[in-house]
Amino acid sequence: MRKNIFIVIILILSTRQMYAQFDSVENKVFNNDSIKYHIAHVTPSVYRNPDVVIGMYFVRIDNPKISNEFKEYLLKKDTTFWIGHLYNNQSDWATNLILYSIYRQSADQITYFYPTRDKWIKFKPIDIDFWRSFFKGKTKKTK
Repeated sequence: MRKNIFIVIILILSTRQMYAQFDSVENKVFNNDSIKYHIAHVTPSVYRNPDVVIGMYFVRIDNPKISNEFKEYLLKKDTTFWIGHLYNNQSDWATNLILYSIYRQSADQITYFYPTRDKWIKFKPIDIDFWRSFFKGKTKKTK
């Protein structure tokens, strides 16, 4: 009995520690000034997806590095979290890039129309609408 209680306490503490670490990482990741990325052109043979018939462009975050655990943590975040970050002037561009990266959305428009935050600002409302629709569609699929 004592052993089970001890195990539960350890699990709770380690989970709290993990989320505390993610909170500090969030502050570094969602920062327009520090995010570094590149656009990768992926051919159908590399992507191995039957829906991809021509090459596509995808965002790859170079700095800060996003671990698989942190990516899984972000994938569980709700629409309010993401839209809030998109409306924040210190994190909007970084958030948009991260969303394109973790959800593996085609980044053709970033490549051709707005490769920098300065150029993206006039397209920001369009991307916010896109992400709202995207999350609305995801919510319907999971229900």
